[in-house]
Amino acid sequence: NSKNFADFLEFLPYGILIYQFTEPETLELIYSNKLAGEILQTDCEELIGKDFSYIWQYSGVSELKEKFLSVFKTESIRELDDIHYFINGFKGIFKIKLFKFENNKLCVIFEDLHKQKQIKEKLEKLNEKFEQLIENSYDAIYILEGRRYSYVNPQFINLLGYTLEEVTSPDFDFTVLLTEKSKEIVEQRFKARLRGEYVPNKYQTQLLSKFGEIKEVEISTV
Repeated sequence: NSKNFADFLEFLPYGILIYQFTEPETLELIYSNKLAGEILQTDCEELIGKDFSYIWQYSGVSELKEKFLSVFKTESIRELDDIHYFINGFKGIFKIKLFKFENNKLCVIFEDLHKQKQIKEKLEKLNEKFEQLIENSYDAIYILEGRRYSYVNPQFINLLGYTLEEVTSPDFDFTVLLTEKSKEIVEQRFKARLRGEYVPNKYQTQLLSKFGEIKEVEISTV
C-alpha cells in the first residue's frame, strides 16, 4: 500500500521527490522524503503543492522541466548529470534519475554531486601534498611489488645511482641491489614469515649501488 511505499522511500540513501503531472505541463510536488530536505537544506513540507518552477529556481528551469516532462512521452527512465540547483542560498550539483509511475506521477531520485566533488578535490589536494612530501623526502622511499619496483623517489635514485627508468623497468630485479649479507637477511625474514613468526618492520641491512658501493641502510616496511 501507499504507506508501506512511503516508508520504503524514507530508507533509501537518496533524495526522493514525487510530482503529480497534469496536462498540459504542470508538475506539482506531492511528496518528499526526509533526506531530500536534508540534501536541499530546506523544509520540503513547505514545498508540497508548489509548482516545479518554484522549487528549481534557476535560469535553465524551462529546459530542465522539458527534460522532466519528456519521461511521460518516452515512457522510459531518464538520467541527468550535473544539474545545478539553488534555493534559499543553497547550491548543489545533482545526478538525477527520473521515471513515471501510476496515475501520471513522476519520481525524481537525486544525489548531491557537489559534496562528492568537494571531497574529491580535497583528496586530490591531500594526495598532491603527500606526493610532494615523498618526492622531497631525505629518506629513500620505494614501492616494491613482487620482485620489481613500481615507484622510487629521487632520494632512492641518489642513494643507489640507478635511473628511474632502470629501477622501474619490468626487467629490473630488486635482488641485484642485495649483497651476500642482505640476501641472508631477506631469506631469514622470508622463512620467519612462513613459520608465522613476528618479523619486525624495521631492520638494518646492506644495499649495493650501481657502482658497486655497499650502502649500510635501515629499512622500515609497511
